[in-house]
Amino acid sequence: MFSLRDARYEDMFDCFCKDIISSSDIQAVADRNAYAFFVNRYNKWAALFEKAPNDILSPSVIKGLIGEILVLKNILIPQLGEVSALEAWMGPLLSPKDFIFEKSWVEVKTISSPVESIQISSIEQLDSTNDGQIVIVRLDSSNLADPDSISINGLFDEMVGLLQNPVARNLFEEKLLVIGYCFNRLYDNVRFSFKKMELYKVTPDFPAIKRESIPPAILQAEYNISIPAIEKFKIGTL
Repeated sequence: MFSLRDARYEDMFDCFCKDIISSSDIQAVADRNAYAFFVNRYNKWAALFEKAPNDILSPSVIKGLIGEILVLKNILIPQLGEVSALEAWMGPLLSPKDFIFEKSWVEVKTISSPVESIQISSIEQLDSTNDGQIVIVRLDSSNLADPDSISINGLFDEMVGLLQNPVARNLFEEKLLVIGYCFNRLYDNVRFSFKKMELYKVTPDFPAIKRESIPPAILQAEYNISIPAIEKFKIGTL
């Protein structure tokens, strides 16, 4: 039996209890060792509880996370199915690319409407032998007065309700847990207004820094790409 001893953790403890209960879905653990599965789940929660009670995600991290989830919801799950899309989601695991597939990849850049460039945070982010895609998600800051505004709490609840496959649902919850998301009332005040998504094809002639083209003494690099300058690579808008 679990009990809460510190009221500061009330939201997190509630999230923990709901997660443990939902994880008991027999369909989700039928092909695994149930004991090992629950021990692993518990250990992930124990690591999260070790964080400071006020250690919440920053607005910029929340904005990026919302962008990735919107790409999951509106593009990848409809195209690939729930489990395949969630298995490919590497953003919460701090991979150089947000989604990695066998012969392709997707990188999500979440920016505000007026911004005319995207930041590439590492050489590896666009360096690949396979073609990929960049999805630019435009989100502007909003507030509770906007009925169409998006919060991470609301989007989480929507996704859990939409995911029909229990394995996919567990993957979604596990990856959010890894990045440090758990329901917190404070997140209801961090809201964004969705404007549009822009899709770009990344081919060998796409402007990007490649590891093979730079001296080995250069270990890391960040750079910005002009959005108007890559217009010819645009393949769609949502």
